[in-house]
Amino acid sequence: MKIFTVGLPTVTEAAASEFQIGVHSTIGLDTSLGGGAAHFFTVTISLSRADPAVLERQMTIARALIELEKPAHTYYELQAVFPACRSGSFPQ
Repeated sequence: MKIFTVGLPTVTEAAASEFQIGVHSTIGLDTSLGGGAAHFFTVTISLSRADPAVLERQMTIARALIELEKPAHTYYELQAVFPACRSGSFPQ
């Protein structure tokens, strides 16, 4: 998938970060008992801004790759982010 993304895709499993004492610990506000949805993960990819047809094609390819690689009993959400332009000092 890295062929057409900006940087490495990230995979996040909801259950891994649901309850953390001192970080996330208020029931109903930032914590849920029982963890996240079973067998669910989120894939986040960074894409360069392009015309809508190109972006749709990239998302279709990403979904196809995920479907090929994920375990059959799992389901996922695919999120695309677009890195913002950065300003700052550059080496001279």
